[in-house]
Amino acid sequence: MFFPSKQSLRSSSFDKLRTAGLKFPFSRFIVSDHSMEPAFFEGDHVLTFNWVSSKKRDVVVFSQNNNYFLKRVERLRGDLIWVLGDNREMSSRLASIKKTQVIGRVVLKY
Repeated sequence: MFFPSKQSLRSSSFDKLRTAGLKFPFSRFIVSDHSMEPAFFEGDHVLTFNWVSSKKRDVVVFSQNNNYFLKRVERLRGDLIWVLGDNREMSSRLASIKKTQVIGRVVLKY
């Protein structure tokens, strides 16, 4: 499982953009799961770039049932993306998600 970190500033313009369906270029998250070890550990912070298309081997954050997940892209076909965690003991099956579920591609771990 994966939880977004708290945003320190929020303005009315931010809320208007979100309501209009526009994405901000970056988002921050904190890893709270072991499915991507050894690349990402619980407590790691990641920054995603949200204005890019996913490609094979990218690490992405996606939303599903009001939760956020961090996985690696394994396959792309049309509007579907197959993702899998790096830790095969915790994440042993490919899952398919829609491209619209992807929040962004991880560009920085800190």
